[in-house]
Amino acid sequence: MSPSVKEPRWIPTNVPNLLKNRQSGNYYGRVKVSGKQKWRALETTVLAVAKLRLRDFGDEVKGAANGTAGSRQSHAPSKVMSLTSQN
Repeated sequence: MSPSVKEPRWIPTNVPNLLKNRQSGNYYGRVKVSGKQKWRALETTVLAVAKLRLRDFGDEVKGAANGTAGSRQSHAPSKVMSLTSQN
């Protein structure tokens, strides 16, 4: 590659609002709210994890814009114990 041609810093993914940093390999979320871009490091190099964190980030930012911050739902599986009677 010639020295005058620079590689882009951000690698687009097939997921909207999800970008990958070429140097670190970390994923970043980019969401537009009220005409402004909000960026967040998703602190992962795994695409599946980045998708989940991007969804959480989008919900959080859009909830804050609507005044409903703090009503964030976790996408982690809930721990429910089923009690069954054994005869």
